[in-house]
Amino acid sequence: GVDGALIVASALRTNTTLNNLCMSCNNLGDEGMTIIANALQNTPLTHVTMAINDVGIIGMKSLCQTLKHWPNNTVIQ
Repeated sequence: GVDGALIVASALRTNTTLNNLCMSCNNLGDEGMTIIANALQNTPLTHVTMAINDVGIIGMKSLCQTLKHWPNNTVIQ
């Protein structure tokens, strides 16, 4: 949920080594997805899995805004 997204987002902002993140089945919703999407900017991640999180249009728009700035070799599921 949102509380977990805040914790993960905090860790992502200082991440320099993690390159694979699986956030599937965490019930993020739009608010949690927006939090994670904002934290994904400027990370070294190359593979992100975000399936089955009850995300609507708002959360997906946030993720898409972040993805526009990612390298083409990043895998998003």
